[in-house]
Amino acid sequence: MELDEFSTFFQQHYPTLCARINLLVQQSDLAEDLVQDAFVKFWEVKPVLLNKNAAPGYVAKMAVNNALAHLRTKRQQEKKMKDLVAGQSMASNPTEEGINYNESEKKLLDALQSLPPACREIFILSRYEQMSYKEIANQLDLSIRTVENQLLKALKIMRESLLALATYYFF
Repeated sequence: MELDEFSTFFQQHYPTLCARINLLVQQSDLAEDLVQDAFVKFWEVKPVLLNKNAAPGYVAKMAVNNALAHLRTKRQQEKKMKDLVAGQSMASNPTEEGINYNESEKKLLDALQSLPPACREIFILSRYEQMSYKEIANQLDLSIRTVENQLLKALKIMRESLLALATYYFF
């Protein structure tokens, strides 16, 4: 792949990949950085790639892997922080923390039950069964786009339902 061909390839696929990765990381600047990193890595290994038809999927997979690695790191940092805070607050009043945990768990289950049945099923398959969009689409005989839309809808509803819980505990 020559530089001109790569430039065309980049311009053709960059906006779509940025939008896709932004769905994962919820930060457009970060999404752009992750996608750019994927294209740089692709440029570095391009001689290995013989099938030009596979190039878009290859770069997309690299970008998704970059996003997932970022989210894993972020989640680990948040967990460490949460464990630190939980350790401090549990030491201060374990009974109250236990009650708050039970209330939180009930709110989470209530929020899950408030989802429309299709959203709930897709959310459970995605978050609890760790299935990919493609696996969910195949299992439920839906398009991947439908799975994405239903999951976004479920996350929006869950976020709104649980925002009240966060507001109660932290403000």
